[in-house]
Amino acid sequence: NSDTINIKATGGKIGRETIDIPGFPVLSLNSEYLLFLQERGDSYDIYGANQGCMKRVNISSSEIVLSPCEKEYFNSIYVKQSSSGIITLDNFVNKIREYQKN
Repeated sequence: NSDTINIKATGGKIGRETIDIPGFPVLSLNSEYLLFLQERGDSYDIYGANQGCMKRVNISSSEIVLSPCEKEYFNSIYVKQSSSGIITLDNFVNKIREYQKN
């Protein structure tokens, strides 16, 4: 019943100490993401680590454009896109729906 959820992510920064774990997304403040989440008690994990993270790369456009949080995770879901990995939200959702049918 709240607009706020808790997301737990591996790694992070406290003061001057930083832990970056390969394969896990590094989320930035004031950025927008499409995240696939898995419920874990009173919080959520990003499902599939980097594979469950898409970053919004355009804020001013009326069309939402996404890019994988980690470029190495291109797979069959990202076909019909440029080599940069950028895909529109509409195309991404349509691709997900195609996979759900199979």
